[in-house]
Amino acid sequence: MADAGIVTDDALMTLATAGDAQAFAALIRRHEQAVLRYLRHALPDANEARDVCQDVFLEVWRRRHSYEPRGVFAAWLFRMVRSRAISRGRMHTVRRLFAARAVVDDSGGLRPDDVYDERVAATRVRAALQQLPAALRDAVALRHGAELDHRTIAAILDVDEATARQRACRGLAALRVRLAPPERA
Repeated sequence: MADAGIVTDDALMTLATAGDAQAFAALIRRHEQAVLRYLRHALPDANEARDVCQDVFLEVWRRRHSYEPRGVFAAWLFRMVRSRAISRGRMHTVRRLFAARAVVDDSGGLRPDDVYDERVAATRVRAALQQLPAALRDAVALRHGAELDHRTIAAILDVDEATARQRACRGLAALRVRLAPPERA
């Protein structure tokens, strides 16, 4: 395989389709962090995000023969990622109902080790993100979680680029409102 630093995603997928494991590993290295960032915004648990990330790349390997090189690998990949995140999110909603009591101790407060932990802030952001309409939530997570450009987001969401940009901006504004400290009377 040639140097993966200058090879396109399409070229790497073509090599992977022919069975080149090094090319596939280069694709994983190139996209894994963006996928994980998106999944950490889309799912409530970091371990679950890692599991879904692994599942997605296994799916990419299984479906590599169906990929048509047209310069849209990131959009193709993130459609799979988004679909898996939505499925996991539905499963998690049911589990969350049963696990809610485990976060609160007998006195009704948060466990002391959670109060000042940065996970509390991350949980707050994820909870606020989950309150957004799906269209805005996806755009924000893809833009700020996966750090994708508006053109790629548009391809993933199957909308035009202006709509993708608008959804990301509106979603971020709505998220800021939800996370703003309450005004004092």
